[in-house]
Amino acid sequence: MKKTKKIPWDLLPLIMALAVLPLVAIGRKVSVTLGKYSWFADGNFQYDFFMYAKSIVFLVLVIWMLVVLFDRVLIRGIRLKHWKLFIPLYIYGLLIILSTVFSADRDLSLKGMWQQYESVWVLLGYLMTVFYCVQVVQSLKDIRILCVAMAVGAAVQGLIGLTQFVGKDFFSSGIGKTFLTLGMDSSVQGTLRFTYEENSRSSVYMASYTPNYAGMYLVLILPLLCVMTVRSKKMAGKISGIILIAVMLVCLYGSGSKAGFLVCGFLALLATVFMTQKDNVKKRWISVGICFLAVTGISFGYDQLSNHALSNALTKTGQKQSYNLEEINTEADGVSLKYKGNSLKLIPEKTEMGQTLKAQVNEGKMQDAFWDDENQCFIFKDERFGDLTFDAYRYNNAQYLAIYDGEMTWDFYKEDSASGYVFMNQYGKIDEINNAPAVLKGYERILSGRGYIWGRTIPLLSGTVLWGSGPDTFIMKFPQTDYVMKANTALSMYQQLPTKAHSMYLQSALQTGVISVICLLIFFLHYMVTVLRNRNTETNKEKSIFRTGILLSVIGFLIMGLTNDSNLAVSPMFWCILGMGIAMETETFHS
Repeated sequence: MKKTKKIPWDLLPLIMALAVLPLVAIGRKVSVTLGKYSWFADGNFQYDFFMYAKSIVFLVLVIWMLVVLFDRVLIRGIRLKHWKLFIPLYIYGLLIILSTVFSADRDLSLKGMWQQYESVWVLLGYLMTVFYCVQVVQSLKDIRILCVAMAVGAAVQGLIGLTQFVGKDFFSSGIGKTFLTLGMDSSVQGTLRFTYEENSRSSVYMASYTPNYAGMYLVLILPLLCVMTVRSKKMAGKISGIILIAVMLVCLYGSGSKAGFLVCGFLALLATVFMTQKDNVKKRWISVGICFLAVTGISFGYDQLSNHALSNALTKTGQKQSYNLEEINTEADGVSLKYKGNSLKLIPEKTEMGQTLKAQVNEGKMQDAFWDDENQCFIFKDERFGDLTFDAYRYNNAQYLAIYDGEMTWDFYKEDSASGYVFMNQYGKIDEINNAPAVLKGYERILSGRGYIWGRTIPLLSGTVLWGSGPDTFIMKFPQTDYVMKANTALSMYQQLPTKAHSMYLQSALQTGVISVICLLIFFLHYMVTVLRNRNTETNKEKSIFRTGILLSVIGFLIMGLTNDSNLAVSPMFWCILGMGIAMETETFHS
């Protein structure tokens, strides 16, 4: 009688995390408490269509894992194993809790930030996920089951990605909108806008919320998809695997993730080094050379197809920028700014002749602006300020002043009873303009504005050595009133608040403390060293290939983490795959 293959019940939470969780996308109207701050829009709620639902599903899976562990220990009498491996994570977990206790905004740390939702519970859930994996993954059969689950989820993601690649985004279709707005007011469906559908370079985000997260997802799964294809014993399996890999590569191109493309090339070189024969050095380096040439050729082709996006990004990385507008300050009788190395104090006045605008340049003589009838604005004859235009007017017992610098408008006003001028930001709120402490000055625009965010985040780390500002509190600690350099970096940087560090390591260092990042790095490094040590004595070929695939996935994610945040679209999968890799290196794992 033929035996039926059974899936171990203990693996079900992991199967769901690998196959289903990345696909979760359901809209909800969520509470937002940031409207109380001057740098955030008014309102008590926002809509979230990806991360909130993922956080709920993930926490349900974590509770499921806890129940299974209690069942294993208390009812089935199975002892917890390899707990000493997780000592760095125990310390990390304690620092997460400590950072929450002393959080800059405890509400955000406990409930999560809109569009992110990596609350204290989610961060602790990541630790539970990797611990659970090591407890329940016991054999190559378990690894195969989990990889198949991941591949099934990837196939669905690939189909969604293809619809986005060809400009027919599933989520923007009638069915997709209906799915996203299940349980919501019918009017919401008509107001949905999709940010990436008109962006030909970064149109693919799958169900990962952003193209950057899609890039992380693809880098994470591609090595394991390649392993499954190589190890498949049936031709149908190999053909299916090749097709799925091709779809994933198309999605990677469509995501516009330059970092993802470069990391995949690096992983291909590493795979060649790992998989070629150790005893034939000449053959190994020939293989590496061929792979290097192939990666270089593909990179050149990608650069040509993407209108030199790759080469332009690499070129700009080394270019230092200078900015015309350096500083703005409000004063009792006007507004002063530093522009092209010169100081300019603007003084608007209402006289019998009408509205006038005067300026004092470098603390010298006063200059009068004249009205340009054609462009309907004030301008100065001084060529040093020829790129700036101005407007000044009175309204409701207040004097208003506007400075136009290209696409950027700076609005100020002074009520007759007030002591001085105030700045009015993009939300129509009164705010201050502050130049924040920074590093990487002049490199703010590199890597799509990451230079600006990193340069303003790094100085904050001196205050988060032992513990951090709290999970999901980056938006609170970042100098949001650094308006001048935001505008210099990009208009979009001014219009859209920096809500994340765009680096998993800076994100953790700020929110849970520098020591917590050190703990994570120790844990990751210990795993990689163990793999490299054990692979030299491995005799089981299948185990060796899966071990290499998992190692490459982990390395790929960790490299992507240099320029991307930890997020609920990808991180639960990463901790699952890392747990699978650690389980394979334990003495209780059998082939």
